[in-house]
Amino acid sequence: MSPARVVKRSAGVWQRTVRPAIAPRPPGDLAPASFGQEQIWLHGLLAPMVPLYTESVTIRYRGWLHRELLLTSFLEFVRRHEAWRTTFEWNDGRLMQRVHSDLEPRITVHDVRDVAADRRDATALELAAADLAEPFDVTRESGVRARLVTLADDDHRLFLCLHHLVFDGISIYRVLLPELAVLYDSAVAGVPPSLEAPPLQYADFAYWQRVSNPSTGIDLASSTAYWRTRLTGAPTTIDLAGDRARPAQQSFRGALALFDHGPALTAALRRTAREQQCTVFMVLLAGFAAMLHGRSGQTDMVIGSVSGGRDRRELERVVGYFLRTLMLRIDLRDDPTFREILKRVRETVIEALSHDAVPFQHVVHELIRDRDLGRSPLFQVTFSVEPPMPAIGPAWDVSEMDAGAAASKFDLSIELDDREEAIRGRAIYAVDLFDAPTIADLLGEWRVALERGMADPERRLCDLVSHGSGSVR
Repeated sequence: MSPARVVKRSAGVWQRTVRPAIAPRPPGDLAPASFGQEQIWLHGLLAPMVPLYTESVTIRYRGWLHRELLLTSFLEFVRRHEAWRTTFEWNDGRLMQRVHSDLEPRITVHDVRDVAADRRDATALELAAADLAEPFDVTRESGVRARLVTLADDDHRLFLCLHHLVFDGISIYRVLLPELAVLYDSAVAGVPPSLEAPPLQYADFAYWQRVSNPSTGIDLASSTAYWRTRLTGAPTTIDLAGDRARPAQQSFRGALALFDHGPALTAALRRTAREQQCTVFMVLLAGFAAMLHGRSGQTDMVIGSVSGGRDRRELERVVGYFLRTLMLRIDLRDDPTFREILKRVRETVIEALSHDAVPFQHVVHELIRDRDLGRSPLFQVTFSVEPPMPAIGPAWDVSEMDAGAAASKFDLSIELDDREEAIRGRAIYAVDLFDAPTIADLLGEWRVALERGMADPERRLCDLVSHGSGSVR
């Protein structure tokens, strides 16, 4: 088996290794689920009637559109990628995935051009939100639904409702959108698409991970020892001042707040990242941690994040869920300067990435003995960034920022979309704890911490934020 050179990138960090290539699984429609899929499945059992791992993605097309050819192209994409023709079942104590040859997603088509112009956006989003609120039965249907809405002659939106068992951000930004554009443009031109067959399918990866290479290159003992050492003595909560006391058990009901850092702040973030030899992600996280300190008074906290998990070249064009959970323990002791916070965040992120392959559920099993049903284990706040937007022409765009959140897995999740023009984002929050004005205040305090820190990197933590600014009402 010839080795494959692999490049791993996450949070701006690159690592190169040479490893044996992943081979296709043996023939058959049944394969084990991956570690990541198993984590999602088990966590989802805590709230079976809540769409805990359902996400909405919007693909926008500006210009004249042949709707039938777009939908045909979308179905061709589904045909090319097994993950979107897969159901799941519990078999002999293991989660298994079954690939179907002819399983098609549910597709609906709407035309809202007869709706008043100032109501079309809201009408389209209401349709997408209804899809998002409907749980998937992934034992019977694929984790994919599609709804094509025409708002104007030159404004069309393909709303995708997706279960995280079958996708991640790279699946959308780096695989679906470029391939769909090629498939559609070729269909309109009446020529065969210039696309190679996918090098692997997701079930091939899962089989390799769980069966043919069960170690997956992970030294579980040493990696678990690292996380045990790293997290020993760490607080298991971030006590943000909310609007209500925490319930005994999470309901996972969520809401969404959108924000935009704008061109000026985005330019400053990129300039600071260059000057401080880190990534924009790290600058944003440093300011976010400072804001959390101001809200909670804590100088030691664990923030959840993810790495892309595609540290092999043959996985770059595979559709499926590859994300790996990171636990970022941020040290804010001794009133550090913003420059020192950045240094600590950078070291924390790089170190966590070097141990990201150990399955999260394994860490939880090893470190958490008594589960608190009112909180997520190890961390309750997460911070992540979407992959960069591919350059495929002005007609196409993609966003995960449109439809409202029907569920919140954590107290607070910040998801960022780093575009050329500006950094946009969304805050998904637990409505059991927070009201919308509180989240707006929190986002404002984060912006202030960033602006102060970037204006003067020697400014200390106590001057970046107002310590203990909130209280439970």
